[in-house]
Parts: sequence; structure tokens; C-alpha cells
Amino acid sequence: MLSVDIEELKKFIESENVTRHIMRFFEYMPKVDDIIISILKGHLLIEEKLSELIIVEANKPQVLKESRLTFHQKLCIAEALHWHKNRVWIWQSCRKLNSIRNNLSHELEPSDINRRIREFLKFVENYYPPHGKKQIKNKQNTRLLFAIGMVYSDLSAYLEACRNSVENSND
Repeated sequence: MLSVDIEELKKFIESENVTRHIMRFFEYMPKVDDIIISILKGHLLIEEKLSELIIVEANKPQVLKESRLTFHQKLCIAEALHWHKNRVWIWQSCRKLNSIRNNLSHELEPSDINRRIREFLKFVENYYPPHGKKQIKNKQNTRLLFAIGMVYSDLSAYLEACRNSVENSND
């Protein structure tokens, strides 16, 4: 397991990589107030980050591309590789989003979708930095975009810190 410290995270924030990840998020997230599309696209973007977190640790990453792992399987592997007590919230957030997505994908009229979304929002919003707390007052669609964006950004930052750590250890 890689040890990622504050200096490595700071390098990421100061690099052009932060812009690349943020631009990708906004490129693929919908520009309309459609909660279902936001959840589906956000889920796919987060799944992409989970895959990358696994690949960064893999000795033979091409094998993983053929594996057809599910979101849940990727989440479990990424968590096993990158678990830290201060990051428990990120894995729980991913599980909650996956539950919402599965509910939408496997039920024509999901009965408790609004409750699940509210639970996801409340959970993620508890981890917002102080300057992000003002987003909680927005309408649900905007809050959902920010919550998924927070999970995506956190995974992206951690991924880049891991990549920097691997590059530094290879030097």
C-alpha cells in the first residue's frame, strides 16, 4: 500500500492534473436537471476512478482490462488496496451511490429512491470542507452534482497522489 502524505496531495493540487480531472467531470456530467442521468453518469465516472486506483497498484494492469469486474468488485479491491482510517467515508459514499444506481437500474419504479438520494447527500455533505457547506442550501439536483463531484474529486486527488508516489519510488 502506498503512503500518501500532505505534500503529495499538495503537489497534485498545484499540478495541471487537477484541471484535467475536473474538466472531465464537467464534460460528462449532464447540464440538465435530470437526477437519473446525473446518478448514472456520476456512477460511471467514479467507477472509472476506482479502476484507475486498482491499475496504479497492478503489476500487470492489462489483465484487469479483460476482467469485467463490477462496480462493487472494483470498490472492494480499491478499498483493500488503499484503505486508510481517514478515508472510510469515501468508500461508504461509493457504496451508497452504487446502491442508488442499482435501485434505478433494476426497478422500473424504484419506491425509495428519494430517501436513498437524501441519505447519500446527507452523508457526503457531512464531509464537505467549510467553504463547501453553503452548497447544502441548493436544490436537490445541484446538491447531487456537488456531492458526486466531491467523491469524484477526492478519488481523483488520491489517484494522482498515488501516481506521484509510484513515479517518485521509480526514480
